[in-house]
Amino acid sequence: MTGIRLFTVKEAADAIAAELNISDDEDRAYAARCHAAALVDAIGSNAIVYRDSISRLPIRRDGIAAVLVACICVISTDDLNAWLDSKGIGVQLDATESSNAASVESGSATVDRPTSAELSTALGPYLSAGRDTEWLRKRLGEARRYRRLQNYREMALEGNQPIARWEVGGVVLHLIESGDLTRERAKAALTEHFPRYLYALEELPPIAARQPANWIPNGIA
Repeated sequence: MTGIRLFTVKEAADAIAAELNISDDEDRAYAARCHAAALVDAIGSNAIVYRDSISRLPIRRDGIAAVLVACICVISTDDLNAWLDSKGIGVQLDATESSNAASVESGSATVDRPTSAELSTALGPYLSAGRDTEWLRKRLGEARRYRRLQNYREMALEGNQPIARWEVGGVVLHLIESGDLTRERAKAALTEHFPRYLYALEELPPIAARQPANWIPNGIA
């Protein structure tokens, strides 16, 4: 797959809107939002092929876990074009364009899955009930005691050191469920530090209807 052009959901939506040749900026932004929502829906129903942003292998998730993956997965030009054809949109994306922010590059893993220290520093100031950065760093360090939290951790060797990296959306939803982070403060934290994960909060059911057994996502495969 050397040289393949890959898109995040946002990049794909922007590219599709650009191909529609809409002159009005507000209308073009509206089209991009519509296509972003449609792509998230397609990922959630596995109606489009989407890939892990690091390995580039096709992946499959269901329910809210698919929404989380929509925040970080990538989609190839061919798969996007097949989806566009199925929807009768009437445009195709160029597979040969060289500028591609979603291409897998060195360091992409650090953007998508931060270390314990990075995640604690980002989320700590937003925690509730007297929780803070040090509390979250300790909780992440003791993840083996919290089975659900451990599902969102991936251990990788960087140099000779094992480093924990985290699926941000899963950790945020875990903290919301445990009462250590409100949805409003979670949105503020994600907007500031991990905006690509905002899809997860937008797709959550209303608080009154939320059932932890079926809305908490699966961990990293």
